[in-house]
Amino acid sequence: MTILEFDEIEKYQEVKEWLLNLKPSELMEQKKRAVDTVWDFLEYCYVLGLRTATEEVGQLAEDVKPFLPKDYDDLTDEQKKVADKEIYRKFDNKDFRDRVSEYAEVGNASDIIRVVETDGNRVYNFGGLNGATMAGAKYKTWNTMLDEKVRDTHDYLEGITVPIQDKFVTYDGDEARFPGDFSNPSNSINCRCGVTYSK
Repeated sequence: MTILEFDEIEKYQEVKEWLLNLKPSELMEQKKRAVDTVWDFLEYCYVLGLRTATEEVGQLAEDVKPFLPKDYDDLTDEQKKVADKEIYRKFDNKDFRDRVSEYAEVGNASDIIRVVETDGNRVYNFGGLNGATMAGAKYKTWNTMLDEKVRDTHDYLEGITVPIQDKFVTYDGDEARFPGDFSNPSNSINCRCGVTYSK
């Protein structure tokens, strides 16, 4: 799944619709709710990524599948710590809460939606990496959208396969475990790439 497929997620549609239906002054008054709404969506993305990749890689024992988490509350405390570390990851000394708060303070719903999409894709892919690892995947392959909007650094990675614990490395030396994981924010913001896993 990528940002472009978020439109198929009912929870994303709810978040987007809520934000777009607020007047700027209303968004300013509901800054805390905006942060909480994005937080809830990112938790959802992590579990969705974990479940999707685990099921795609497959070959889990049938008696294990019913125990895959259905939502964030189903995660163990240790799994929540792992997920939260990525959910609250900072770029330029700001995590999603800082960015959502800044945009809400000026009534800017469209930039909050960009945070929802960018961080949602990153957290989804992190959950996917964990799920694929749990399901026994050995390799991961970078996939772009194969269109003119793909940035050069990502086009360079198209079709590259690496061992699951290795990083993808762009021609300019930036590294990522999965889409959205780059140290240079310009390589992660609005990333539409995805990863497929194999044994």
